[in-house]
Amino acid sequence: MIRSLIFSCLYFIAALSFAGAEKDQYDTVDLDSFIAEQVTFGGHRTIVVPNNIRTRAKLKSYPEARKIKYLYTALAVMKVDPMPEVNHRMFIETKAGKIIPVYVDDNAVKAIKQGLQLEQQAWFKGYHIYNYSKGPAIVIEAFGGEP
Repeated sequence: MIRSLIFSCLYFIAALSFAGAEKDQYDTVDLDSFIAEQVTFGGHRTIVVPNNIRTRAKLKSYPEARKIKYLYTALAVMKVDPMPEVNHRMFIETKAGKIIPVYVDDNAVKAIKQGLQLEQQAWFKGYHIYNYSKGPAIVIEAFGGEP
């Protein structure tokens, strides 16, 4: 019971933080370090307080439509309102050559497809929503803009 109460409080705080976060403020992160810090073990997923991040990476694939079930579960648990529309995934490559999947907000799909070429380096802006065995789950909202 106490454990459930603690998790409920954490989700409530996370939802408040997400709802009140400034959409134009992004923390610049080194993606390789960020991945290493966020990996979970044993197949567990951990919902985190959403954090706006900006990182430099290489586009490895264009956004493709994909069923995004767990992301919506995480956002619903945090009672995010309004719920973003996220129905795409793409792959980006870190400076050290690690290729990771990222979610793509529907509002950014067309701009990425028209504004970036495969293998092109860019600054990606988005938010970190949960961790899993491969590292952070990130939703990309936009690209461009120097830190």
